[in-house]
Amino acid sequence: MAELRILSAGAAQAVVENIAAAYTPETGNGVKADFGAVGAMKARVTGGEAVDVIVLTGALIDELIATGHVVAGSRSDLGKVGTGVAVRAGTPTLDVSSAQALRGSLLAASRIVCPDPAIATAGKVVMQVLERLGIADQVKPRMQHFPNGYAAMEWLGDSRGQGELGIT
Repeated sequence: MAELRILSAGAAQAVVENIAAAYTPETGNGVKADFGAVGAMKARVTGGEAVDVIVLTGALIDELIATGHVVAGSRSDLGKVGTGVAVRAGTPTLDVSSAQALRGSLLAASRIVCPDPAIATAGKVVMQVLERLGIADQVKPRMQHFPNGYAAMEWLGDSRGQGELGIT
């Protein structure tokens, strides 16, 4: 049995896992997929790791094509990933209907979980939003970073703290 090797951004983990679950019985081939921050996945490919499929942002795929790490013409956009604010099921929803409402919800949060901006595009986006809202320094002590959005949301779902929110 052959094995399909996939490196994927954490944001696409659920989608890739669902596709892999259907792929294996249809083809008889296994799937080995690793998930993480887009920067970490790119580094693995540029470091020489052999993969069959890589799921990253369009910009990073284009960089990998330009450097010869991805075959030109093989890129296929699977979708778009937006940024969202989440709370654990069973907790009050947040008002994010305007910049001021979002600002207030973020300032009131006891903890904010998100992907690590040092390695994840989504984390960089979160930090840019916090800067634009003028609250980055205020919320910094309450922020907790994770390798990717999937890990951050998984932690949030398992947590039992009050007033926690996630952004990815």
